[in-house]
Amino acid sequence: MRTILVLTDFSERSEQAAEYAWQMASKIQAEILLFNAYYYVPQTEDVYAGVFPVQFKSYSAFEQESMAKLIELSDRLTQRFKTSSDRQPSLRCQNGMGDLADNVMELLDKEDIWLIVMGDKREEGFLTNLVLGSDANSVLRNASRPVLMVPRKIDFENINRMALALASFGQPELDALKFMVELAVPFDAELIVIHIDKNETADEKAKEILENFYKKSVAVEYGKVSFHEMLGDDITSALVKFEQIAGLDLIALVHKKHPFYEQLFHKSTTKQMMGYHTIPLMVFPPAFVAKAISNINLS
Repeated sequence: MRTILVLTDFSERSEQAAEYAWQMASKIQAEILLFNAYYYVPQTEDVYAGVFPVQFKSYSAFEQESMAKLIELSDRLTQRFKTSSDRQPSLRCQNGMGDLADNVMELLDKEDIWLIVMGDKREEGFLTNLVLGSDANSVLRNASRPVLMVPRKIDFENINRMALALASFGQPELDALKFMVELAVPFDAELIVIHIDKNETADEKAKEILENFYKKSVAVEYGKVSFHEMLGDDITSALVKFEQIAGLDLIALVHKKHPFYEQLFHKSTTKQMMGYHTIPLMVFPPAFVAKAISNINLS
């Protein structure tokens, strides 16, 4: 069974993300793992006495409070979406002390996580914190599984149309496409693969690469995949317009350590990308890309 890891700090946005994940999990018959990383400082400093350890009961209190809140969230989700259907997702709660990204990395080693879901906490733009420091940024830098960031004030209705924006075509992109198809099937959703290219006109070599990728993607065997070419310098603006015109319910990006992506994710483009705050954003992180390449090298 697929497992969706839902990261929560018990904020309103985190709870909205958990609600979105619950309804998604119900549709795809996945289980949910609710997780909270609580912070604990094991020592304190007195002006006169120096550094000394805090009593163990303080650590225990942090852990117990975190788990109690996780259970409360679990109960709220269960009651809120309680139906007579047998398709309700199973739900587990887990917590850990320390840095969120470190805890997520440990979970990915121990658990077979299919997808990571978290609330999008950014006010200034949906991609800004991919380059600015934050817990979300740390997770995106290190996670080897796709990360779905759910914007504020969004209600899950259905996923009818999704898009996967790609700037290149290799094994990581093919793996991302396969994942998106796996997500699309339970919803019978349309999946649009967008080729984004800064060149104003597509040359023959680019067309050949796109055609070869299309041939490989045919093996995915899903009849609702289509391809769209997006050319020009102002890619971010074009993506915003496309999202609005196409009526997307979700958009995905393969995030690489590459000059093109540095420009795409640059803070100066934030205002142009604000339109994406209305729909969830799926990011295939650099570690996902590296893992795909590593698997090729090992085969």
